[in-house]
Amino acid sequence: MALHKNIRMLRLLREYSQEYMAQELNIGQNTYSKIENGKTALTKERLNYIAQILNVEAEMLENFDANRLIESAKTHFKIDKLKVVLG
Repeated sequence: MALHKNIRMLRLLREYSQEYMAQELNIGQNTYSKIENGKTALTKERLNYIAQILNVEAEMLENFDANRLIESAKTHFKIDKLKVVLG
């Protein structure tokens, strides 16, 4: 899965809005939307900050592993949400 899709999925699992993420990153919601749509390249610094907001390691965002995410998420999220997001 692409980095921008991983970011979106974890944001949804955390129940954070794009507006919240944009506010935390000190950018506009439109700019944040472009990040999630893969239309804006991320600096390492911004990627690390997004990971910090989402409470995951940047490596997890970059190197998605569905099984690892599911195991990690079981203790942090409602499993029903995972089924909806992951299909």
